[in-house]
Amino acid sequence: MRPSIYLKLAAVSAFLSIFAACSNAGNETVAVESVILNPAKLSLVEGAVGSITATVMPTEATNPAVRWTSSNNSVATVSGGTVTAIAEGNAVITATTEDGNFKDECEVTVTKTEISVTGVTLDPKILSLVIGTTGTIKVTVEPAGATNGNVKWTSKNDAIATVAGGTVTAVAKGSTTITVTTEDGNFKDECEVTVTESEVNVTGITLDKQVLPLVEGTMGTITATIAPADATNRKIAWNIDNDEVVFIAEDGATLVVYGKTSGTAKVTATTEDGGYEASCTIIVTKATVSATDVMLNKTELTLKVNEAETLAETVLPADATNKNVTWRSSDNTIATVTDGEVRALKEGVATITVRTEDGGHEAFCALTVEAAAPITTPPYARSTRTWLVGSQLWSDVINLPACNKTGFNGGLAGSEVADCRNNGSYGYLYSWPYVKSNGTALCPEGWRVPTKEDFYDLDIELGGTGAKNQRSAALREAYETVWGAEYGGYVDNYGYLKYTDSEAYYWSQTIAMPNYSQYAYRLTIFKGNNNVNPQDDYGSTYHGLAVRCVKDN
Repeated sequence: MRPSIYLKLAAVSAFLSIFAACSNAGNETVAVESVILNPAKLSLVEGAVGSITATVMPTEATNPAVRWTSSNNSVATVSGGTVTAIAEGNAVITATTEDGNFKDECEVTVTKTEISVTGVTLDPKILSLVIGTTGTIKVTVEPAGATNGNVKWTSKNDAIATVAGGTVTAVAKGSTTITVTTEDGNFKDECEVTVTESEVNVTGITLDKQVLPLVEGTMGTITATIAPADATNRKIAWNIDNDEVVFIAEDGATLVVYGKTSGTAKVTATTEDGGYEASCTIIVTKATVSATDVMLNKTELTLKVNEAETLAETVLPADATNKNVTWRSSDNTIATVTDGEVRALKEGVATITVRTEDGGHEAFCALTVEAAAPITTPPYARSTRTWLVGSQLWSDVINLPACNKTGFNGGLAGSEVADCRNNGSYGYLYSWPYVKSNGTALCPEGWRVPTKEDFYDLDIELGGTGAKNQRSAALREAYETVWGAEYGGYVDNYGYLKYTDSEAYYWSQTIAMPNYSQYAYRLTIFKGNNNVNPQDDYGSTYHGLAVRCVKDN
């Protein structure tokens, strides 16, 4: 049995030797052989950032780490392959492997940031010369730090004047245009050159505007004209007396004016030759601020009949130029509104609207009108109706003293005429003597039986003219809806009730004929022919008519 044991041990030993050999083979180090940078050359402008990639060979190298360096950190710096351009110049970026110190390089060129030309200006814009003389035109390339500030000069007619580097030489009599053109962008500006045989003196100067209106933040121009047109020295000096209101910029014979703030300023142009002057007044007004909204101090309002309250509007923004508004009521029979003052006329609901003149913005107030509190005056107190018309408050007869008689009879015999008569749903009809002598009994303290003039004012408020025999359906309807007129008819001298439901009669306290007391003025309204008589109609004082009380509100 021993030989077999030895064989087994030998086999195990061989297996372990093979396993160890394989393990050692997996731990071998793969050395770096080279490094390659991409790109090999890099161009950047100042402030820009670029990237360089380092590839270590072989790709399975155990240690692929590299170290980055710049030959000139004032030109370009490097970190992890990212290159930052600092300033104009050249630098070499080097990547060095940690394993073996293999190297590769990238040449970096940094150039200045390019600043493009945005415009060019010549000064002066108009130049006058005498044959054989020279003049200089100054050129300004914008912006001042433009990378390429080169320009090209040309004359439209070299036979009149030539130009070199901004120096103009007058050759012959006539006019030409000197043009400068930028190399970058081809921007141009011009100067008009006039050549004369001898010097021509200036005789005057005028401006194209005597007044220039501007709004804050806007621009305008003023152009000067020198006489004669071929004057040799056409130079102008511009002056302003108030530079807080406007800013000016000269452009040859034209002045550009910018409105800074509201106010006035005076600009004066003066010729160098002869000192001739011309002026323009500049008026700057505030910029228009549009209305954007409007609000009311109340969105809901409750009033009782005959009450009034004023709503306040706020137009936004606070500095809006036009804060004008208009008011309206959705139902003028329930409430009217004037300049925000809401007056309640009868029970119901209405919407009060305010609207801006600028922009048509609106705000609303929901109005509820409730019944007025009863007007009471002992000893004959009762609830009554009231109507607010203009500045006057009208009411039914408030006190109802007992009538001395129940009907009218006896013709014109004064002692036989009754005081009043019950006219059912239309109330009571009274004789004028009773009304006149018992006015304070019918109307409480502070109220009165209306005068002829009160009826006149009422008619005007309702849209009439105050004249007699106004035939107008609209006016009749106004008396019905706004004043509550009722067609109770009247009682004649003999006690007969007439024209109920078709005619309305109301006494005034004004006698029609001072020396003849049988006639007094009255208000009459006829439904059938729309005839309204507010004050010049009168009737027998022994008729029975309705009465209204009135007081100034």
